[in-house]
Amino acid sequence: MIHEATYSNDLAKNVAKYGHSTAGMAGRFAQETRSKTLVLTHISSRFNDPRYDEKELNPMTEALLKQAQEGAIEAGRKEDEQKGGVLPTRVLVAHDFLELERTAEDQFVPVEVAES
Repeated sequence: MIHEATYSNDLAKNVAKYGHSTAGMAGRFAQETRSKTLVLTHISSRFNDPRYDEKELNPMTEALLKQAQEGAIEAGRKEDEQKGGVLPTRVLVAHDFLELERTAEDQFVPVEVAES
C-alpha cells in the first residue's frame, strides 16, 4: 500500500482541516487492510533536513517511520484480539525515483539501482 503521511502524530489536529493523514493513521490503515508493505509518501517538507540525502533517513523522518510502525502494531493488537493472528506490516519511506520490486512472498522491496 502507498499512503500519504503528511503529518506526524503530534499534528493530528490538522488532519481534518486539510484532509491529510498522520503516519500513525497510515500504519493503522495498512494493518487494517492487511497490507504486507506500507510505503509512506507525500511527507511534509517540515521533515526535510538538507544534511541528509533523500535515501538516508533523517531523525525526523525516522520518527514518522516509527509512528507508522506503532500504528500498525496497535491495529494488529486489536485485530489479534478480534480475529486471531497479526499480519506484520513492513514500513518504508518513499523518496524521489524509488523503485519497488514484488517478491515471491508478496512483499515490495526497494530495487537497488546502480549509479552510473
